[in-house]
Amino acid sequence: MDKELQTIQAERKELRKQLSRIRYFVRGSIMECERTCGKPTCKCAKGQKHIAYYLSLKKENKTLLIYLPRSSLKLANKWIDNHKKLKELIDKLLMLNIEVLKSKPRG
Repeated sequence: MDKELQTIQAERKELRKQLSRIRYFVRGSIMECERTCGKPTCKCAKGQKHIAYYLSLKKENKTLLIYLPRSSLKLANKWIDNHKKLKELIDKLLMLNIEVLKSKPRG
């Protein structure tokens, strides 16, 4: 195996190791929505609206909004970041795999 291919294989191995460390991930973004509940005596009737958080994502060309309790926001953000990292790692691995294919002898 030539030097360049060995380097590529080592990089692929490292990327696969990084991929295996990502346990949980979710695609989407977090939306903050302000709303009123309709009760005339509530603080929201005076302008201080209720805040709710949702995970927004596309599935089968439809937007899904999934309610997130405030206690889940930090974890949801981490999982969204994990998804972005996962996509980056897969893209890098894809390019390395293309290099391996290009270096294989024909025939």
